[in-house]
Amino acid sequence: MQSIIDDLNWRYAVKKFDPKRKVNPKDVEVLVETMRLTATSYGLMPFRLLVIDDKATKTKLKEASWGQSQVEEASHVFVLCNILKPGTAEVDAYLQLISKEREIPRENLDGFAQRLNEKLKAPDEELSNWSARQAYIALGALLTVCASRRIDACPMEGFDPKKYNQILNLNERGLNAVLAVPVGYRARDDKYQFVKKVRPPREEFVIK
Repeated sequence: MQSIIDDLNWRYAVKKFDPKRKVNPKDVEVLVETMRLTATSYGLMPFRLLVIDDKATKTKLKEASWGQSQVEEASHVFVLCNILKPGTAEVDAYLQLISKEREIPRENLDGFAQRLNEKLKAPDEELSNWSARQAYIALGALLTVCASRRIDACPMEGFDPKKYNQILNLNERGLNAVLAVPVGYRARDDKYQFVKKVRPPREEFVIK
């Protein structure tokens, strides 16, 4: 228990990455799997992940991130994108996968399918907001696992989603950029690593 608390105290939103240090492929794969295995409503996972590591794309994303250097300096940039209009196609694919993986007849899932499809009849804006919130669940898992492996991260909402969508060709795939998470290793001269973490005291945070 104390170990993970130490990890979370070590973690902070890095403001300056060391551009010479790269996250090794095995660790990148662990981070990807962390988000793939995250909890989501119904297990439907109405979001997708892009992992960006090439310099040219990161430079473009920096320009769309109001010039924040972390996007360009980080080893990788994880971009979480919500599915704008999840619908019957996503439900059908998900149920076929459940049927295959759990070796149960597809028709046994008809009740579940009906509940999911009813949920997805909501207005487009409501669905988009719901699918975006699912990406934030994955973000929490990502930050925790990064900390446990002493990989730095900086969760960011500070970017222009329309420009990200254009750079990464997301709209053509029915996706929208929700979060950008540069990952890598903090620069030695990033002063924010030495600033004490400030959070509400436990007696204020846990209400009765």
